[in-house]
Amino acid sequence: MDVKPFPLFKLPDVPRSLVFKQFEIHELVTLSMNFRRVRRFATAYKSHEAELTWEFNDYYRRSRMTAGRYTRPWNTYMSVFLHFPKMKKKKKNVKYHFLSGTLRSIEPIKVVNVGGEWPLPIEAYDKKYEYTILGRNDFHKADPRRIDMKFMEKLSILFEDIFRARKYNVRLLQMREFNLAGSFIWKTLKVFENITISDQKISYKTTRFFLEELKVRHLILDVETTCSRNKPLTLKYPQIDISNCNYATIEDVMNCSSEKLSIEFKSVVSMDQLVEVVNVWISATKLNGMKKINLEWPERKNQSNATNEFFKKMEGVGEKIPNETNKITVKRATDGEIATVEFNGCFFSMTLQKADDEEDEEYEEYEDDEEDEEDEDDDEDEEDEEEEED
Repeated sequence: MDVKPFPLFKLPDVPRSLVFKQFEIHELVTLSMNFRRVRRFATAYKSHEAELTWEFNDYYRRSRMTAGRYTRPWNTYMSVFLHFPKMKKKKKNVKYHFLSGTLRSIEPIKVVNVGGEWPLPIEAYDKKYEYTILGRNDFHKADPRRIDMKFMEKLSILFEDIFRARKYNVRLLQMREFNLAGSFIWKTLKVFENITISDQKISYKTTRFFLEELKVRHLILDVETTCSRNKPLTLKYPQIDISNCNYATIEDVMNCSSEKLSIEFKSVVSMDQLVEVVNVWISATKLNGMKKINLEWPERKNQSNATNEFFKKMEGVGEKIPNETNKITVKRATDGEIATVEFNGCFFSMTLQKADDEEDEEYEEYEDDEEDEEDEDDDEDEEDEEEEED
């Protein structure tokens, strides 16, 4: 019996969009790569809400094992992940990995190479949810033609076209010959959920770019930089975590508008400066939007003396907490807001009490979500068993 092709584009738009929702993610991606008509329709009727994450790392050939399995294939140096929060957990995550060497498959997934747009072969790596793309010839050497980077950019634009991208994340470790500040990732006006940059040596200009010119909710920065401490930095993102810091100052901390700020300084912080941090918050002249500040620095000599001197200067300013030797509470003059201050010689923190309550609520919600996902996994396992029996 002859099997006729299904006349998909003869359907009205709404029924056709419902058919598109039934495609596996990679089927929809591959069809959009191959047929511009499919891509145009998928762009107009975005079928799924998605979260995009880019990961760059050509230092470790394989990432650490997580939950008993490796998180990416051997020789992977960059990846783009798609997370679909409203799909079943088994289908929530689809990953595309760029790797060096050779693909395992003799017959990789075919993509029509119109005008050289998709020049790299793709193969299925793990069922329908993980795929590999052959990029570099040498894991430790970037392709001077940058074909892989152009492919990644086009693939990312495709994802943004055909899915409703709600969140963006970036994880960058060491990456050879990578134009960090000039990457395609920053070209559009996205609001990033999380950006993590570590194991990089970057310039003063690039440091300011990441701290001041992006739109990001949570920035994690662990880099070496030529940035001068004499030039003020604007710390404004809702949450910032900085490690190995030799470029921010306590003045930058006091002028910050972040809600949560954590800095690990490479040099000792003056106790008098920390007293000033507390005082400007109490007077409400600065740090009005602050919920939590953590500051750390190398251990100093006579730490206990510094601790005693700090709390001596806080006498009459804050109230002691029963059974706590290194903590006090302080009250803001304008609205009576309460914060807990902790100091032990090489660590300082100031936390709004209501921020602690919010974190407890977030943790409880996280626990509930974990239980829901476990129940969902059990249901899916039962479905799989029933299918096997049939």
